[in-house]
Amino acid sequence: MEISRARHTDPHALTRTLRSDLDWIVMRALEKNRERRYDTANALALEIRRFLDDEPVLAGPPSAAYRFRKFAKRNRAPVTAAAVILLLLLGGIASLLVLQQWAIRERDRAESALVAEAERAAQLQQVADFQAAQLGAIDIDAMGHTFRAGLREELRDLDERRSVEAPDPTSSTAEFDVLVAGADFTGVMLNALDEHVYDPSLEAINDQFADQPIVRAYLLQALSCAMIDAGLFTGASVPQATALAIRCETLGENHPDTLESFRHSGYLLQIQGRHAEAEPLLLRAHEGCRSVLGSSHPQTLQAIDNYAFLLHHMGKIEEAERLKREAWEGRRRTLGEEHPDTLMSRSGLAWALMDLWHYAEAEEHYRKTLEARRRVLGKEHPDTLTTCMGMADFLMKQGMVGEAETLARETLDARRRVQGNEHPLTLSLAFQVGWILHQKGEFAEASRFVAESLHGRMRVLGLTHPTTIATLYRLCRILEAQKKHDEAISLLRDFLLDIDRPSATSRDILRSIGDILARIDDRSQAVESYRQAHEEGASAGLIGDVDTIDVLVRAGDHLRAIGRLDEAEEALREAASLAANHLGDPQPDHWLIHNTRSLLGECALARNDLAEAESLLLPAAEALLADDTAHADRRREAVARVVHLYRHTDRPDEAARWEAEIERLAPSEAPEPDWQDPPPPPRVSP
Repeated sequence: MEISRARHTDPHALTRTLRSDLDWIVMRALEKNRERRYDTANALALEIRRFLDDEPVLAGPPSAAYRFRKFAKRNRAPVTAAAVILLLLLGGIASLLVLQQWAIRERDRAESALVAEAERAAQLQQVADFQAAQLGAIDIDAMGHTFRAGLREELRDLDERRSVEAPDPTSSTAEFDVLVAGADFTGVMLNALDEHVYDPSLEAINDQFADQPIVRAYLLQALSCAMIDAGLFTGASVPQATALAIRCETLGENHPDTLESFRHSGYLLQIQGRHAEAEPLLLRAHEGCRSVLGSSHPQTLQAIDNYAFLLHHMGKIEEAERLKREAWEGRRRTLGEEHPDTLMSRSGLAWALMDLWHYAEAEEHYRKTLEARRRVLGKEHPDTLTTCMGMADFLMKQGMVGEAETLARETLDARRRVQGNEHPLTLSLAFQVGWILHQKGEFAEASRFVAESLHGRMRVLGLTHPTTIATLYRLCRILEAQKKHDEAISLLRDFLLDIDRPSATSRDILRSIGDILARIDDRSQAVESYRQAHEEGASAGLIGDVDTIDVLVRAGDHLRAIGRLDEAEEALREAASLAANHLGDPQPDHWLIHNTRSLLGECALARNDLAEAESLLLPAAEALLADDTAHADRRREAVARVVHLYRHTDRPDEAARWEAEIERLAPSEAPEPDWQDPPPPPRVSP
């Protein structure tokens, strides 16, 4: 104890120290065997020095563990640091191993979840495909026939039961056939579908797939396409807009599915007559598909076709023909000569060629398309009937009226059976038959068909749809041909009452009333109608529109004709000012500006102000002669005023020279074309 206190150490620690190296040294020094003892006192001293320096002693065991302990004791700080680092490394490795095992478990769990999610997505896609196929496969025509046949069968069974119980000479089935002759069972089923299938489908899709936006958009797009094919354009607008919005948000604007929804949205607006709204959407689909998918992809070719039809409707026929030819040739290469989509493009190309007066090529395309569609799709397929409609139009333009009428009537009957009486394409065919009969001079029957088309379009397309308005004007022309001017004016006024606010449509109807009044020489009333039309256009924010200015010009012209020169000049000068302000900047030589100045010149001539008359009449006539956009009637009237001026001032040579201009214009200028229904744009599919 005293020794341990003197060494400032614990007795047990001192004992452990003595039992190790010193114990071995003492034992070796006392060894009996000389060879195992220290040789000299100096060797013993060196051994003790090694002990004191914490070096391995020769008497100790020669093990690696003993030597390491001595090394650690001699280099305590570095060894401690190394031990700490080693422990940290070992701890890190252990942690990594634990994390690795956790990651492996999580990966396996995630992979299992992904597999399950993929399986669920595949199942959802199968459900979506099935539901889309079910919506697209609805055959309204077959449902109408089945409904009629089922009802007739029930009545037949009733007749048989009655004949057993109490014979009745009256046959219920025979009476039924008489009562329902011409009834629109297809239309009945369409209304039932809209109420009991399409509306509930829209609600169910939005409710059941609220947390699956991509599947929801897919089903909404399929529903919209089914409703469009059924002619339910207004109802299709909601699912179509929703599908486009979802796809833009979830997939991005350049995803192929989103581009398809852009195309469908533009198509729907186009067939509703909203061409200005449709153009950016169809152009977006057209350009996007070219960029993302390439020019030869089937989706791109469909987008090209839809955009081309819109351009055709907007009067850009040359550009439309180029794009339609590209779509047709692309589909021939990728899909084959008689694929339904190839035939659709070829039919559209034929229409463009016909409107460009390339009749020989148009006829070849129409006939080959019709032959192929009858063979591939069947005689009463909607696309076949559309080609028949185009062919009837072509036959009319070739003067083959009898053939055109027969084909149009047959096609109308088939369309009634297939798509019902109020499908937009059925209404187009009713209009076409009426137009043909109008050209033949069979006005009473023509008015019946056109009136059917008008009333159906008012219900299906709305009052302001371009084809509804065109049908209204056609019916008025037919009534005028029968000298029923009052009836035509009454029809226009009744139509006007249903338009709730000033618009281009209400302005144009008032202009048409004025035109009818002018044609029956009621010029004072015509002037009032033209003035109302101008006010209507101004109230609709169309004060600078060419048609709004033109009705003021018409008012001035008829005021001049009835001798109210001051009022005439006031109206014409106002029109000239509006035309210069609104039309003169982009088009300083707009035909309306020169036509207005020509009429002012005629007013000056009526006041016998010959110098002012000549200064207005001559430049206006020269400008109109040089303007191909001016209608032939306006050009001839302007030249006739110059002739009148020179005759009035006894200058026969100048008058003769300008009369020659009238003769030169007469044979080369065609009259204003009769408006006809254009063929429908290409049908869409989800």
